[in-house]
Amino acid sequence: CPVGSSFAKIEGVPIRGGQADGPGISMSNGPDSGGGIRVDGRLAIEDCVITDNEGDYGAGVAFGIGSSGSLVNSVVFDNRGVFGGGVYVDTADTVLASIRFLGNTARFGGGLYARDNGSPVIFGCVFSGNHAVRRGGAIRFLDTTTAVIEHCTLANNTVADPDGGGAVHAQEVDFVALNSILWNNTEPGMPDGEGHISMLDGIADIDFCIVQGGAPGIGNRSQNPLFVNALGWDNEAGTLDDNLRCTYDGPGVDEGGWTVTKDVIDADSDGDTLENFPIDALGLQRVRVTRDIGAHEYDFVNAPAIRVDPGNTDIFAHGRSWTLATRLVQTALDIAEDIVHPVEVWVINGAHTPTTLEDETDARSATFRMSPGVSIVGGFNGNESSHDDRPLPLAQTLLSGDLMGDDDQGFTSDNAYRVVTLDNTDTTTSLVDLTIRGGRSTSTQLSEGGAGLRLNSGSAKLLRVRITDNHAGHGGGIFVDSNAGSLLLERCVVDQNVAAATGGGMYGLRGEVIVRDSRLLGNVATIAGGIRLVGSDTDARIVNAEILGNAGGGIRLSSGAFAEIAHATIVHNPTPSSVEAGGLTVVGTSGLALVRNSVLWGNEGASADAQDNQISLIGGGGLDADYCLVEGWRDDLPGSGSFVGHPWFIDARGADGLFGTLDDDVRLGPGSHAIDAGDSGRTPIGVTQDIAGLARFVDAVLYEDAGDPDEFGAEVDLGAHAAPSDIGLP
Repeated sequence: CPVGSSFAKIEGVPIRGGQADGPGISMSNGPDSGGGIRVDGRLAIEDCVITDNEGDYGAGVAFGIGSSGSLVNSVVFDNRGVFGGGVYVDTADTVLASIRFLGNTARFGGGLYARDNGSPVIFGCVFSGNHAVRRGGAIRFLDTTTAVIEHCTLANNTVADPDGGGAVHAQEVDFVALNSILWNNTEPGMPDGEGHISMLDGIADIDFCIVQGGAPGIGNRSQNPLFVNALGWDNEAGTLDDNLRCTYDGPGVDEGGWTVTKDVIDADSDGDTLENFPIDALGLQRVRVTRDIGAHEYDFVNAPAIRVDPGNTDIFAHGRSWTLATRLVQTALDIAEDIVHPVEVWVINGAHTPTTLEDETDARSATFRMSPGVSIVGGFNGNESSHDDRPLPLAQTLLSGDLMGDDDQGFTSDNAYRVVTLDNTDTTTSLVDLTIRGGRSTSTQLSEGGAGLRLNSGSAKLLRVRITDNHAGHGGGIFVDSNAGSLLLERCVVDQNVAAATGGGMYGLRGEVIVRDSRLLGNVATIAGGIRLVGSDTDARIVNAEILGNAGGGIRLSSGAFAEIAHATIVHNPTPSSVEAGGLTVVGTSGLALVRNSVLWGNEGASADAQDNQISLIGGGGLDADYCLVEGWRDDLPGSGSFVGHPWFIDARGADGLFGTLDDDVRLGPGSHAIDAGDSGRTPIGVTQDIAGLARFVDAVLYEDAGDPDEFGAEVDLGAHAAPSDIGLP
């Protein structure tokens, strides 16, 4: 398929089975060049598969003397030549971008041969399983104007001759590699997997690359790049199933350095040819600031998804589509664990019970066990292609401990001990738009705490999750164990959970616990019905939270635990204790609570003094209460700007007349003393909205400014909710 002097374009077609077998003329414009395509003029080649072609010069594609053009978003596979098994560039200005060079062979330049003052732009390309007999298993440069590869991955390429360069051989030109991966390339006489580059009459400059065996230069590293599956399922390099993408925790993610290649062909069609080249080997957008090393940019936004629909009967279902959805959540979790991370498990609405047994002899030990980089997302109906396709309001997706389906008949003694278990997870592990219910454990051992969810180690995020009706000895709803890193609850509801001992809603033994824009309602425990935090390694941030109607008390800190509490509404939590408060209790000299812009009111205890029922410091517990409305405030506790008053909530009991249920409305009503009474400087940085998503910095125009406004004169209200600017007087 020779192309002459005029501009032309080939797009979206296979180029296969060509053979250039001329008389051996030593010029690429001759009949022995370009078994698939020979370019003599100007040609753009896009979205093509160029395979099984033969030719002395560029078996797949030959860009001849004086030609120009581009080869983009294509696959060059299993072509066989003498000079350039895949592509040959001779004195030509050529852009080679987002190409997979796979399994091509030649005497010189298994994947690519560039020579004689040519200046190819090589960006975002994968070279896998290419082979040369003499020079350059993947790429051979000879006396070119430039020899630069950027954001490329060269892996499992080979050369037969010593000093041939398993990946690259450059002669009479300096070679530059930027933001690239050179891994497991083989050259005789070199250590296994380290035969990457051979230079003759030139020097190599390698920066911000991952190189097996290491390399001098700036920002280079030698850790395993953690390819998803470099050899593919056939266990053979240089075939179409090779997956040279890196996993989410690979050492090259977000570690790229400077970039020099410009988008001269406008690859993303935005009209900007001066920007850095914008796409990776699969056509995904490269980030503008910190890029990944290698040909692939990790796609955190469009992570793969495994789907779950119990109604599907296909036993070969792999979950990649709704028609082939897996029947069980745990099956999807197991599949997700073995593919590129992060990955989401999309779960159809309805109830789902766990199947993984912690103890093979005990059916109640079943739990949903999650792994790093895997998230569970609910609210699907079974026909969506993205989160945004889910109809509102979202249908309930329930992760249930009711193994036998008989909770509605009052039988819970056969429920799972724990619904969800997280081990060694990380910040890319999430539970989203789910309800977790029905865990039942009677053990009072800390090791058995957390009937709804237990974070044994690592980190996790919960977004719009309701954890309800779970029972345990400690941490009825949630237990954060001593090896945990961090747990974030955002826009969650933790309600009606029971702990026989402590921490009805949550028990935190270690790590960072963040509760943001969330509600803890009606949980029950002997001590700390809402939240119990224990130990000097426990660090909590509680912002825009309702802690309401929890029997046993709202929040308890002990043994050196620390909590920063801001814009919290801690109200109507009762405790029978004669020394602890219904609202907040800090025990021990090393414990400390910093309470800002919050409301503590209506909490009940055995004390006859109203303030003591809101806040109790035992054994020298530390406190700094600034700009808080505290019932019965005597101004004898540490802090400034706090005062006694009435919050005048809209309807704290709700329509059912009970504290601690979902209908409780603790928005600030007309005449509330919490309006415009806060200190904007004590609102945590980045908090601009209240628990309901309304603007936090708002000045109620009819109210006297009792607090300390921000630089623009806007006040903040106390508690989880901000009153609207036009709220009326009583």
